[in-house]
Amino acid sequence: MEACVTPYPETTNSDQVAGGELKPFPERLNAIPPRIASGSLPGVSVESFQEDNKLWKKHVKAYKRVNKLLDTRRYRNILDMNAGLGSFAAALESSKICNAEDILLEMDRILRPEGAVIFRDHADILGQVKRIAAGMRWKTKMVDHEDGPLIPEKVLFAVKRYWVVGDNNSTILR
Repeated sequence: MEACVTPYPETTNSDQVAGGELKPFPERLNAIPPRIASGSLPGVSVESFQEDNKLWKKHVKAYKRVNKLLDTRRYRNILDMNAGLGSFAAALESSKICNAEDILLEMDRILRPEGAVIFRDHADILGQVKRIAAGMRWKTKMVDHEDGPLIPEKVLFAVKRYWVVGDNNSTILR
């Protein structure tokens, strides 16, 4: 998993916060991160961050139409795996960067039964993710992009099911 983590920049003294001081919650939810504001992340500008933020607000609005539980406080912890404004495809295409099976197995370890994951990528990549998720007994549903079926990007919803060895039935989503 080390290849999947972007290291923080070095600090010159113990009083410095690596990467910069974050704003207090909930202000930080929409604040520009210090590493982006300072220009220390090559290829990521304040403008590109703001555009990405706007785009993700649109995506989340569409997610809430498919998974009604997103607005109910059902999910206590939300983990954003958007790798530096990139896509999950990098993990599947290059074993030197990240191994998709490793990432999904780690997600399975972290998720509780009935925990949900939302993946967004091209259909061929999501097909690979769906195959791996099925092997972990996750329930999945692929839907079209919110702008219609002609957009190559799709969305895959997955729910970790509760199961025990020898149990052919699940208590959720069939």
